[in-house]
Amino acid sequence: MTLVNRPAGRRYGPVSHNLVMGRSRTRRTGERLPYFDQTVRIGSWNSPGIAWSSPMPRLEPLIRSFARSESGAVTVDWTVLAAALCGLGLASAAAVRTGVGDLGAEVGTALSSASVAVLSFGGDSDSGWIPLSYTAERFAELTDIFSEYSDDSLESTYASYLLAVEYALSTGDLAGAAVFLDAAAAAVAAAAARGPGISDQGAGLNALLETYIEATA
Repeated sequence: MTLVNRPAGRRYGPVSHNLVMGRSRTRRTGERLPYFDQTVRIGSWNSPGIAWSSPMPRLEPLIRSFARSESGAVTVDWTVLAAALCGLGLASAAAVRTGVGDLGAEVGTALSSASVAVLSFGGDSDSGWIPLSYTAERFAELTDIFSEYSDDSLESTYASYLLAVEYALSTGDLAGAAVFLDAAAAAVAAAAARGPGISDQGAGLNALLETYIEATA
């Protein structure tokens, strides 16, 4: 917050705090202030005034720049964001379907018999993955959805889920990690069902699953 000393000899009137199209203006002087700059003046009509100016940065240019950027780092940010939104939707759907308590019970049941995933890469769509956060039916539905992706899209989707798992584990969000692990496994299963499979053959997924199991032990 900036303290501004106003010179004597200038008339100051009360300030209107109404924001019109992102601008604030004084009611009597008609002075236009910068975007999102709210000012409160104290002083009589013919005496020096003091103004507290508290400007807020405009986020719109930053957002537009972010949206237009084609740099690799921003591409990763968008990928992680897309994965996070997708995972949030899937987790929300599961919670609505069963309730938060039942969802936790499903995760606990899956963990009780979970081991490092054994994924098949032939033509069989049955991957051998034990879902951590979904029912078998929901996992199959997600696999079917991923089967409609192109090879490149499936690879990038798989990679984005691995990044999301890593982030969830690093922040202690085990429920989120379980959702993203299942999504990544569904991508692996979809790729295996139609060809050679994901480029790393699920190695990254299995490594993160081991970390997840250790964290929940």
